[in-house]
Parts: sequence; C-alpha cells; structure tokens
Amino acid sequence: MENIVRFFIVGVVTTTIDWTIYWFLSQMMNITIAKIFSMLVASLFSYSLNKVWTFKNSDRRHEKYLWKYYVTFIINIAINTTVNTLIYNNTRTKLFALIVATGCATVINYIMQRFWVFNNTK
Repeated sequence: MENIVRFFIVGVVTTTIDWTIYWFLSQMMNITIAKIFSMLVASLFSYSLNKVWTFKNSDRRHEKYLWKYYVTFIINIAINTTVNTLIYNNTRTKLFALIVATGCATVINYIMQRFWVFNNTK
C-alpha cells in the first residue's frame, strides 16, 4: 500500500511540474514544443523519484531501467489517449473522458513500473 501512496504523490507532483513548465513555456514558444519539453522534464523527475523513493530501487545502472520506463511511458500515452478518445466520442463529456482515461492509464502505469520497470528480482 505504501508504494501506491508514494506513486500517487509522485504522480501529483509530476503533473504539477509538467503543467507549470508547459504554462510558462507556452507563453514564449509553440505549444507543441512547450508540451514536449514539459513532458520530458516531468518524466525524468518521475523516473528518478519512482525508482528511488516509490519502488526503493537503488541499482545505479540506469540503462537497465530507463528504456523500460520510456516503453511504459509510450504505452501509457497510447492507453490514455485511446481511452480518452473512446469515452469522449461516446459521451461528449471532456472531464469524464479525462478522468476515466487518466485512471486507466495510471493503473496500467503503476503495474508496469512496479512489476516490470523497477522489479528488483533478478
């Protein structure tokens, strides 16, 4: 249960970092570039904190984990956007679609990070 609470806290902080960087950069540059940069910075923060704090993985070989993290990141984006689109197309309610998509992606993201990305078993 402690992992889940920590994962949630990291997620909230990561989202805040993403949105804050995006908001500031989008005032000065193209929103797509701003969003790419904000997501990249936020994802590096999330990787670092989830690895060390949430899942207590002290292995210093980042190459072993980083590629798995970004495969998970891409899958998470695909799930999030697909569910969001499906729910929105059927309900025409953006907030409901956002909540359901985020919930689904968060569960899959946690499972993949816990049991595949940062799995401490050899």
